[in-house]
Amino acid sequence: MAAFAGVQPPNNSQDVGQMLRSVYGASSRDPQRPDLRAAAADLGLSPRQLRRWVSGESRPRANNPKLQRLQRLARTALNSRAGRARALGARPAVPPTATPTVRVGGVQGVVSSNDDAYRDRTVEFDLSPEEYAELQQLWVEHGSAGMVDGLHALADQNYYDNWHFQSIDSLQWGR
Repeated sequence: MAAFAGVQPPNNSQDVGQMLRSVYGASSRDPQRPDLRAAAADLGLSPRQLRRWVSGESRPRANNPKLQRLQRLARTALNSRAGRARALGARPAVPPTATPTVRVGGVQGVVSSNDDAYRDRTVEFDLSPEEYAELQQLWVEHGSAGMVDGLHALADQNYYDNWHFQSIDSLQWGR
């Protein structure tokens, strides 16, 4: 569910930009980029070195202690309420004219006695700005479990009665 913030990398990810955003938040200038100043100060590296890592100009070795520390911090960054709030903090509010959407991929279907109703598929919902903000708040306050409960309620309301997500493999947010 951390994909909601667009920041949590897999455990052994080499996507330094996503790891930096999950730990240090977004830049004040561009919410799509990590805060390199804060990261550089904490990791003991120069912002320029981190910029090279993010752009792919250079790649840190897997046994680099600074990279290992960043990976450890990234794995734990979104397990706290404060970390989840920080991850969402720099995301701009939805403009009143925009229609936010959520696309959920995974094994899902209608709750029934027939297990054949479940299959791997992707569904997309249009949300109101209020529903979008509510899902953000659910994720910050309750983590993945709260987010799944919110998605079940949205699916029942906006998609199909008794819709259930058996597993969620991908989650994309758009405007």
